[in-house]
Amino acid sequence: MDIKMGKISLLIMCLFMIMVSIGCKEKAQGPSTPQVKTKKVRHKEMKTEKNKVTGAENKPEETPYTYNPEGRRDPFRSPLLGLQAKKKKVTGLTPLQKRSLSELRVIGIIWSGHEYMAMIETPDGKGYVVKKGTLVGPDGGVVTKITKDAIIIEEKFVNLYGKQEIRKTELRLHPKEVDG
Repeated sequence: MDIKMGKISLLIMCLFMIMVSIGCKEKAQGPSTPQVKTKKVRHKEMKTEKNKVTGAENKPEETPYTYNPEGRRDPFRSPLLGLQAKKKKVTGLTPLQKRSLSELRVIGIIWSGHEYMAMIETPDGKGYVVKKGTLVGPDGGVVTKITKDAIIIEEKFVNLYGKQEIRKTELRLHPKEVDG
């Protein structure tokens, strides 16, 4: 019991000493702050005395800043949304350009002597003949190649990092319709 009481009293004395030393540090730092303020006040007083001698008034030399957004993009708007808005403004699109590629269906491919040509059907049942170079889809897709069983369409798009990439889509002819 004596040993426990000795440890407790030693612990209490250590805590007391720590508290006293912290209090002394705060008191030592306290008086230095007002001295800095008096120096600033004196410096301001010296400026006003100089102005009285020279006759200059105390005018703030602030020029107001105005932001001119002309020629700059909105930083809170996605650059990708701007590209989509520009594409939608284009008028005079063909029926094949108004439909997404997933809505189109290849119903036939023929050999015309020197190149393949294909027939594409839209969801409303209308058929359109396409050949290499025909514009297809709302994203500016172009038919780049037609084989005996598929059409390959390339679309240029901007990825998330702002780089332009090419997406290749293959529309295949239904397996029953392929000559084999």
